[in-house]
Amino acid sequence: MEQHIEIKLRLSSKPESGAPSMIQLLVAHLCGISIHDLLGKRGGARVVLARQIAMYLMHVVCGLNMAQVGACFRLDRSTASYACHRIEDLRDDPCFDRQLTQLENLLRTAGDIGVAL
Repeated sequence: MEQHIEIKLRLSSKPESGAPSMIQLLVAHLCGISIHDLLGKRGGARVVLARQIAMYLMHVVCGLNMAQVGACFRLDRSTASYACHRIEDLRDDPCFDRQLTQLENLLRTAGDIGVAL
């Protein structure tokens, strides 16, 4: 008899789980910026938007609170809150909303099928 073992990893709400770092790496790659720029305090409009997207995804997909999200970027919780509100406002654009929804679904699916996020 063949034994099948299924291992499922979920996106954890704990910052030490690695999920926030994976989100940072994925967003940096998709936005064409370096992880150094993403984690920096400054940057042009493209870098700032990428950082805000990463913060939003950490909050929405991983369930991190604003203090935890801010800590992942060495920023204040109010900065993380502003980032999430800005991304919510940008979701009024159907194209942006569709892309972000696809990214959220990708991250949730990756967590469901056992990709170590």
